[in-house]
Amino acid sequence: MWWDLDQLIKQTKDMVDIFKYLQPNKVGIWLFDCSSVHQGLAVDALNISTMNVNPGSKQKLLHTTTIPTTSPPPKPGCHYTQSLLQEMVYPSMHPDSKLHGKAKGMKTVFQEWESVWDELNTRCNGKVVGKSKCCKKSQARRMQRGE
Repeated sequence: MWWDLDQLIKQTKDMVDIFKYLQPNKVGIWLFDCSSVHQGLAVDALNISTMNVNPGSKQKLLHTTTIPTTSPPPKPGCHYTQSLLQEMVYPSMHPDSKLHGKAKGMKTVFQEWESVWDELNTRCNGKVVGKSKCCKKSQARRMQRGE
């Protein structure tokens, strides 16, 4: 593992002790940005940063996952997909032989969640896949290109 849990606990305890010393009789509120923890994920873990919009390409083959129970409820007459297992790689028996064994893209993953895809379509007026106007990564790329 790239980090040492005992060391993290020690540093957190030291940080609290320092705060108590410098700010007696004060209440501290601690917020931790755990984005660096993504480096500790398994190579085949579901991480949207490593996925493409469309299937295949150079993205990693991800392990089977479970559709979150926090997904929006399905529309009337639609499938209930919450808590179902979701394959992240196309099976060898898929009708399109070009997709056999290839990683699914974000678009396919969301479409399989159905209720998430429906919610995204509603919020984005039917244009789910495209350039984001609020995503920090998209903004950074636009700035690099001088847009």
